[in-house]
Amino acid sequence: MGEGASSRQLVFPYRPLGRAFAPMVTVGFKIGGVWRITELYLDSGAYYTILHAGFAQSAGLDFRKGIRKNVQVGDGNM
Repeated sequence: MGEGASSRQLVFPYRPLGRAFAPMVTVGFKIGGVWRITELYLDSGAYYTILHAGFAQSAGLDFRKGIRKNVQVGDGNM
């Protein structure tokens, strides 16, 4: 562990996701004074969290105003 890193372990439950089980975490976003709750797949090696455009729209976010990023996923695709 790096300097200042915690040696505590965090344990996340695996929940059904399609036909498999996956590490899922419940998170809340406060957008415009309103809390939105959703379930996210927990990828401990990820640099970005990717949310569906439909979630952004339903939360009142205009994702088209953001900066487009190309990211490489685990199978090498962009």
